[in-house]
Amino acid sequence: MPPAVMPFVVHVLLILFVGCLASYLFLRFAKAHPTLRAVFAYAGTTFALVLLLGVEGYPLINRHIVQPYQDMAIRARRDALLGTAVIFHRFQDRRPSMLFYSDYTPIEKKEAPLLPILSPLLRGGQSADVVISRKNFESSLMPELRTANLQGKTLFQSETDGGEWLLVRVSNR
Repeated sequence: MPPAVMPFVVHVLLILFVGCLASYLFLRFAKAHPTLRAVFAYAGTTFALVLLLGVEGYPLINRHIVQPYQDMAIRARRDALLGTAVIFHRFQDRRPSMLFYSDYTPIEKKEAPLLPILSPLLRGGQSADVVISRKNFESSLMPELRTANLQGKTLFQSETDGGEWLLVRVSNR
């Protein structure tokens, strides 16, 4: 978990604790309209959470989840416009689709091995760009490339709190 996420989680928990405590105290000790006061405390808690998500949560999500993908999509744009296939490989579920951030249509694949997808793209001396985490590159793609006698050259790398991402050019040797 990125270090910047921990203060956000603490803020969420504090808002929930204060809201629940206020509601409990209203229900337990308020003389006039305890239920109404408790409902208002819950509504205030919900409002505070929505405000926190908008002010603190969205920039956090953008910086640690969306931005690395946007950077990679932008880095691969020039190659894609020149006709090179771009593959976003093994990104996690619920991550934003690159179709939203690129001026081209990348291929999004979760399947391993990647070689059956790459082979048709590499015919006739063509190359392909693959966006992949360093961990997945070293554990799965690199052995596939060695087996198929293909070359992988790192064009760009982006390090975030969530890991390191690579833009790799795959071509025939």
